[in-house]
Amino acid sequence: MASEAKTIIVADSDEEVRKELFFRLSTKGYEVKTTDSASDLIREVEKTSGIIVLDVELSGMKAYEMIPLVKKVNPKLPIIVMSASSSVELAQKIRNEGIFFYAMKPIDADEIETVVEGAFRKLEHETARWEPLTSRE
Repeated sequence: MASEAKTIIVADSDEEVRKELFFRLSTKGYEVKTTDSASDLIREVEKTSGIIVLDVELSGMKAYEMIPLVKKVNPKLPIIVMSASSSVELAQKIRNEGIFFYAMKPIDADEIETVVEGAFRKLEHETARWEPLTSRE
């Protein structure tokens, strides 16, 4: 993963949010792909490894409905969910799906950037291989 660009898929129904995150994260050296479609998100996850920044609702699907579909394709994929809803029940339901972070809208680009960095560190840690030293014979 060190030699290839780190990929982020930003899936949000709000074009302004997609643009803001695209420009902010692209300038940090990430490869950023954007979509406003749940089906496009699933297709992209099949082709890409990296992380997802996901709106709480996309193409009429709730995040807690999409996350299991994404995890079926890539169970270790860190998912950051963004929501304008202050519903504690909704937040808990989404967190129960095993997301990396739950962010409130309006988005704080600095916060998202920090969380993205943490998500990539977690991903790299999980994919690192431990190889024991072999004994000499």
